[in-house]
Amino acid sequence: SLGSGTRTGLFATLLAQYEPAVAANCMNKLARLSARWIGSRGFSIGLDDVKAPETLIEGRNMRMEEGYRRCDEQIDAYRTGRLQLQPGCDLDETLETVVTGELNNIRQEAGTLCSKLLSR
Repeated sequence: SLGSGTRTGLFATLLAQYEPAVAANCMNKLARLSARWIGSRGFSIGLDDVKAPETLIEGRNMRMEEGYRRCDEQIDAYRTGRLQLQPGCDLDETLETVVTGELNNIRQEAGTLCSKLLSR
């Protein structure tokens, strides 16, 4: 076996009889060979297999900038006492709720955009 956790596996033998660099080199070569074999059969195994289109990056950046701007506006309203309290919340809780909601919206919009623009 390759590395079943026993001392009889290939990697354990390489480590025992040679040095760690030899075992690591063997693992690296086997990983690359496996990745190439899996990739040739249509499987995607890494982030390098997917390149985000420029429209995705631009859309994500635009949504993030807009969302962060809205968060900054809420924080400014909090600091100047203009933040409208939410029912049952004090000023700090209101700020936390509003900013958390806005950040969740940013994440949701980015995820939706990724789902639309990235291939499956």
